[in-house]
Formats: sequence, structure tokens, C-alpha cells
Amino acid sequence: MLDELNNLHLYNQRAESFDMGRLQSLDRLVIFVYPNNRNEEFISILKNMNSLGVHRVAINTDTVDNNLNISAIHKIGFDIYSDPSKIASRRLGVISTTRVNDEEREMFVPTIFLFIQGKLEKKSECYNTKDYSTFLSTVEDRLK
Repeated sequence: MLDELNNLHLYNQRAESFDMGRLQSLDRLVIFVYPNNRNEEFISILKNMNSLGVHRVAINTDTVDNNLNISAIHKIGFDIYSDPSKIASRRLGVISTTRVNDEEREMFVPTIFLFIQGKLEKKSECYNTKDYSTFLSTVEDRLK
């Protein structure tokens, strides 16, 4: 699944370009993909991720500047990548299309992933801190 991100360059909160395909080389990696920083639940999840002893990244559709502000205010200790075109989000399968009154609409499903040596170990919808805690309880032995 991470190979879907090969040659896709996103910018982190410091406006540094990063080839997302390089994430495949990390031993243990948690990725949180969420729509934007306007939901306090998502900010709480980011703050909770600070304590994980593994590589962590977040991806959202907000601007680099917005991610810089959130990172600084909440002391986020890992990169938040800006994906305004939703390319990474689509490739990771967190955006689905549904029909409402003969109109196609995109639905963003906030999702948290655990990858071990580049392979997907666990993928869960993550709308709030309860979902995050449930995810952690199912993978904690693999995070050590």
C-alpha cells in the first residue's frame, strides 16, 4: 500500500518537500490521514501520537501554513504533510465516492494505519480519541 505513494511529493509544515515513497523504508510507522485541522478530536489524536515510540506522520488537506500553526501551538513532534489535492488520501483509500440525489460526493474517512517494515498491519477508521485508543489497544504489542 505504501508503494502507492512512490514519487508523490508532499510538503510538511516547514514547507520541505518529501517523497512519500521513502516511508516504505521505515521499520514501524503510524500514519494518521484526516481531512483538516478544524476538528478538535483530530488535534487531540495528533497530540496523543506524540507519545508513540515509532515513526509517525499525519496527512491532511490543510495548507502548509495551517499545519505549521497547529504543529507549533500543540507541540506536535512529527511531520504533518499537506495534501490539498487529496492524491495521497485517495491512494491510501480514505476517500470514497457516494451518490446523493444523482450527484457524486466524496466522503473523507479519517483513518489511522500501522505499517511494519513497509507492510500494512492494521487500518482503522479514526473519528475521535476513543477510536484512536481502540486502535492502540489492538496494536500496542507491535509498537514496542
